Amino acid sequence: MRLEVLDEDVGLFQDLICKKSGIYLEGSRLDTLRAGIRTRMESKGIASPNQYYSFLLLHSEGRKELEELLSYITVNETYFFRNKAHFAALEDHILAQLTKENKKGAIRVWSAGCSTGEEPYSVAMTILDIVQDREDLQIEILGTDVDREALKKAKTGTYKERSLRMAEEKHRNRYFTANNGKFEVNQRLKDAVQFEYFNLMETPYPRPSLGDWDIIFCRNVVIYFNRESVRHVASNFHSVLADNGYLFMGHSESLDGLSDEFSPVRIGNAFIYTKKARNVSTAKDGASSSALKNLAAKQPKETATPKRHSKSGKSVSKRQVRRSKKLAPPKPVEDTESIYREAADLFAHEQVDEALSKIEAYLEFEPEDARGHLLAGKIYADRGAYERAVDEFEESIELEPLLTEAHYLLGVIYLRLDRTTSAIDEFRKSIYIDKDCVLPYFNLARIYQSNNMRNDALREYNNSVRILERLQADEIIQFSGGLTARRLMQICLKNVEELSG
Repeated sequence: MRLEVLDEDVGLFQDLICKKSGIYLEGSRLDTLRAGIRTRMESKGIASPNQYYSFLLLHSEGRKELEELLSYITVNETYFFRNKAHFAALEDHILAQLTKENKKGAIRVWSAGCSTGEEPYSVAMTILDIVQDREDLQIEILGTDVDREALKKAKTGTYKERSLRMAEEKHRNRYFTANNGKFEVNQRLKDAVQFEYFNLMETPYPRPSLGDWDIIFCRNVVIYFNRESVRHVASNFHSVLADNGYLFMGHSESLDGLSDEFSPVRIGNAFIYTKKARNVSTAKDGASSSALKNLAAKQPKETATPKRHSKSGKSVSKRQVRRSKKLAPPKPVEDTESIYREAADLFAHEQVDEALSKIEAYLEFEPEDARGHLLAGKIYADRGAYERAVDEFEESIELEPLLTEAHYLLGVIYLRLDRTTSAIDEFRKSIYIDKDCVLPYFNLARIYQSNNMRNDALREYNNSVRILERLQADEIIQFSGGLTARRLMQICLKNVEELSG
């Protein structure tokens, strides 16, 4: 007989998992949770969800069983050298500086949420390439995760071809052995990385054998955490990270408005957080809109790209400059639309380099297509090439001024570039074009909240709530990449409660 798990049962486990692990499951992931509950109940011979819930909370084996349930529902699709911009920053700037100026004779890196091990092994390869056989330098790399099955795979170190799709040939040859269509990590690389179970919602946080971590990777881990959980994680990372240490997070993750203990810095084409001293004080609530002017005054001056001029003295747009550089029109092809579709599909499946190659080819044939420049901007943003992303979004807007998504994403990138006033302008333009697009309101609210502009933040959160009330709970928010109306509503209401308290 198939065990029945009702929606209210799923909600109960949803809250428990959020409390214990920080992970907030929603949308299709709730179906995965339902299947996981049913599978684990059958495995334990438990007849009802209530009994299973009590087992997790009260039984001596409850903690271990919760780990089994988490292993079932967590997503572990990753690959070596994911986000090339991050690894370029690590190799060309951070490690080069650490190895040159290092006085303690050690490089210590923690990969928090390491999944099946591709990330810490990629870090190890990058470090080993630089230090070679230096015996005076101790390397300590730790990978942790809440999924014990993923950790077993990481320790085994055997991967399919797909996991190595971004690895260079030198790394394949130097650190892997091919065996029956799979690739096994060699002993030198295995010896460089230690794997352990750790839940980021627990304390104390792990430390290296001596001192603090020089670098922490925590990418695409806290994206589904609620605000309190992210604050908990950020505070504890700060406590175990060395002074001026580095924190790597995913492109879709931000500490904006959640922690003032880290500063975002640009290194190459990547944005990374650095640790601040803990005596930083924050302004009190109740600041007026004039705070935004003070904020803008503290930022690097935003300089517009100088306009080029023709001999007649008229200004020339970037698009006109690019067009003037073309000596001859590109050779036409029969079906350029298929090239665009291939690029979009590759990007959707995170094959970013291949997607970029396709969309650049497409724009050679269709340079006046705003949609093509918009996709190119998304791809460059995903790679961390934010200035190039800005160029492409601006190009798409020049071609199609009422393109809501281009204005919105340009605002998001301006935030990444610490150009807050420009970000606000783009979010307002998005709202002017589409007053029912909720994310611009939400991002304005976050900006105002992080700058202690309580009344302005409340207004924009309430605007967000007003729009969300008209949507279905499981409806995916436009331009969000998978966020549901229910989840965004929860975030907005919680912030309204905090600001009103």
